[in-house]
Amino acid sequence: MNAAIVGERLGRQLLTRTGLRRPADVVSWFGAVQAHEYEAAKWALGRRLQDAAVAADIERAFQEGRILRTHVMPRRTPFVTFQYALVIAGQVAGTWRAARGPRGVLVDVVPLRRITRQARAAVVQAVRRYEAFLATPVEFSVK
Repeated sequence: MNAAIVGERLGRQLLTRTGLRRPADVVSWFGAVQAHEYEAAKWALGRRLQDAAVAADIERAFQEGRILRTHVMPRRTPFVTFQYALVIAGQVAGTWRAARGPRGVLVDVVPLRRITRQARAAVVQAVRRYEAFLATPVEFSVK
């Protein structure tokens, strides 16, 4: 895929350009935000906000009615786990998933191929941002 197209798509997803200020602005930009898990939806909004948002900021917007949570599609079977794409340097490099554990959130990263030391450092940094956003301890492993 052309690098200019990739850059444009990431920008339109508010992943590489300056984010918006309020959770409601992000939802309005997209029209809706869909996720299989509530925590993942909050993280997706926080990732796109201009200032370092925490889960409490998004929860407050929800409680104040500035954003709404609906269930348009029926819940899927609880035995299916959803995995997110691990993207490094604009390319899918594996998957990751999060689950609640006894001491916080557990994140498992499964790369498609061996990742470099620099890429691993970027994963660690992303996990720490996720931890700050959730305001709860996050443990992670790279398989």
